[in-house]
Amino acid sequence: FRNRSIALSSQDTEAFIISHFQAYISSEFFSHIIIYIL
Repeated sequence: FRNRSIALSSQDTEAFIISHFQAYISSEFFSHIIIYIL
């Protein structure tokens, strides 16, 4: 049971990191597009 909760928390952490990484990539992408347009 304890191992299961640890695995679940690590999975949540992985999803958290992936979502923030995607948000960072998209914000960088949009900032480059805005700079290019200007």
